Amino acid sequence: MYCDRKRSHPLTHTPVLALEVLDALQPAPGKVFVDGTLGGAGHTRLLLEAGAQVIGIDQDPYALNRAREAQIGGLTVVQGNYRDMRTLLAEIGVSAVDGILLDIGVSSFQLDDVERGFSYHSEAPLDMRMAQSGETAADVVNTYEEAELAAIIYEYGEERHSRRIARAITQAATNAHRTTVQLAELIKRAYLASRRGFSPTGL
Repeated sequence: MYCDRKRSHPLTHTPVLALEVLDALQPAPGKVFVDGTLGGAGHTRLLLEAGAQVIGIDQDPYALNRAREAQIGGLTVVQGNYRDMRTLLAEIGVSAVDGILLDIGVSSFQLDDVERGFSYHSEAPLDMRMAQSGETAADVVNTYEEAELAAIIYEYGEERHSRRIARAITQAATNAHRTTVQLAELIKRAYLASRRGFSPTGL
């Protein structure tokens, strides 16, 4: 079930808490770990270098393809979400592991890939999906009702101007928000309007 150890791999992501991870998990030959957020495989590399085997789970096909192309010995990659870990492990015949690692958040190589649309610093399609399935961010901002958008912005963005921003988005032209920069500029104008006391629809 596990890959043979073939050669060192070129993935270079360096985890910030490398020593803490090694101290907590104590990887060694014969041990099996789950990296539920494989990403750039930085944590996985640490575990593999200590002789352990790793099952890397990620819903991002780009991360999985990167790991496969590197032919990392000792690593088994599985596409899915770590919340379904029990099912995913059962599907590959694994009933017990020695430890589980989760590094929650967006990885740097996802942010740096312009085409993924996670950053507003460059003009890019308004995508923002981890897995390349389901609705894009463009679908959400162009089709959701104002109340739905306001709730999302308030709950996940902890933004006190959520209603104003949602109103500006929904009152703009249909399908007006197709790139990260377009959406960022609209939100910026909504903020400026809040300071001046004007309605963002008048900008």
